[in-house]
Amino acid sequence: MSNDKTQFVTVVVLNDGETFTDIQGCSVCVVPLEQYEEAIANGGDARDFEPVVEIELDNMTLPMSRKDHIAFEDSLARARAIARRQAIEGEENA
Repeated sequence: MSNDKTQFVTVVVLNDGETFTDIQGCSVCVVPLEQYEEAIANGGDARDFEPVVEIELDNMTLPMSRKDHIAFEDSLARARAIARRQAIEGEENA
């Protein structure tokens, strides 16, 4: 079992591939096309949307059993060990 205390954060990445934020407070909204097009054309703000459907994403924690958590931590530790070994071998071969 790994002794690393790796912490994770869930992020939302937008379709430009550059813009991201943590998921806290984010939502997926279905808005009328007219509102969307008006916001695009006039530099509107998402706060102006009146969603027909809104799915809040701020609690996307997936339950993990203790057994799965241990297996995940072990896999993470192995991956880190391999990366360290490859880095050392790369330095030795340089």
